[in-house]
Amino acid sequence: MKLSEFKRAEIIGLRKSSLSIRKISEVLQIPKSTISDAIQRYEQHQKVTNLPRTGQPFQFNDNTRKTPRNTATQIQKRVANATGVNVSVRTIRCTQTVFD
Repeated sequence: MKLSEFKRAEIIGLRKSSLSIRKISEVLQIPKSTISDAIQRYEQHQKVTNLPRTGQPFQFNDNTRKTPRNTATQIQKRVANATGVNVSVRTIRCTQTVFD
């Protein structure tokens, strides 16, 4: 479960006021494991903010990922011109999701 910074700060505040993990879970209606993870991260890093992700950053931003380079209809026309085979737009879309 992903928590906002406010919720994490709330968890830390309740923990500092000597509430148990189980009691915090009951009060906030959040699983005990999530409460425990938030407390452990705070104790290790002294932060309630998200930590930086590991690994190589994405090559594309959200805008370029959502914008297709070619529409299924454009691909359909190119396939028909190149091979003479009529392929449905739905088949192209299904095939694209397999290769994306």
